[in-house]
Amino acid sequence: MLKMKDWLRDIEELQCKTYIGINHIKTKQVAFVESLVVFLMAFWLIVYLAKYILGMGIIIILSVYIVRNQTELWCTSLARCITMLISLFFGYSLCVIGFVLIREQINKLILLLLIIYFTQRFLYEWYRISIICKSDIAKLANELISVCTTLVFTAGTYVESLVFSNVPSLKVIEKSYKSIAQLRIALATNATLKLKILCAYGKLFMEVTFLLLLPILCISLLSTALIDLKDFYMAKYKMEDFWTRMERIEAEQKAGDDTEKEITE
Repeated sequence: MLKMKDWLRDIEELQCKTYIGINHIKTKQVAFVESLVVFLMAFWLIVYLAKYILGMGIIIILSVYIVRNQTELWCTSLARCITMLISLFFGYSLCVIGFVLIREQINKLILLLLIIYFTQRFLYEWYRISIICKSDIAKLANELISVCTTLVFTAGTYVESLVFSNVPSLKVIEKSYKSIAQLRIALATNATLKLKILCAYGKLFMEVTFLLLLPILCISLLSTALIDLKDFYMAKYKMEDFWTRMERIEAEQKAGDDTEKEITE
């Protein structure tokens, strides 16, 4: 029981720090240096290494991080909360796709560690956004995202099974030829082979999409469960949601100001 109370206090502390704009930022200089380093790394990836997808993914994740730490408007707005979560997902997806595209230029162990690190950061940031946000808004945002993800996943599975069930993978097509040069010659003269490779790319695209959707489906369902757990224990301990309390205080202050204005007039 004490652990649950400590968890609720930690959440309220995070919400309070977000409200006053110092969410885990010790000094503005540290935040500026961190942001500058990440931005320069992304700029280097885009300009000098031509890794556009990876660089854009890092910039999107950096933008979400800055917004989360510097503002609080997303905590009480459904549209902004969903935008934050979807932007985080797109940034993570671009980073993973970027790492996959450069897999031949990097050690496999390092590649695996980088993907694990970015996945861990993605899941952690999603949790932070969901748990800091106002409970009803965060819950609805996660529910909408999980429903949409499930629909896309289900529809895509049916499409893949109906359209791409007999389509060979790109590796199978490549192995049926002795060399890449021979495959290119065949592509120049064989229209059926072109269609087969196009379908193979479509199949690969859907498989990659499904793999990227799995983390967002899992974390959105988990976040919904954690929000329900938080609400249950807050009701049990007769605690008020931080953002609800702030809205009530602001409404009372506004009513008091209006009353004073009427008396003065």
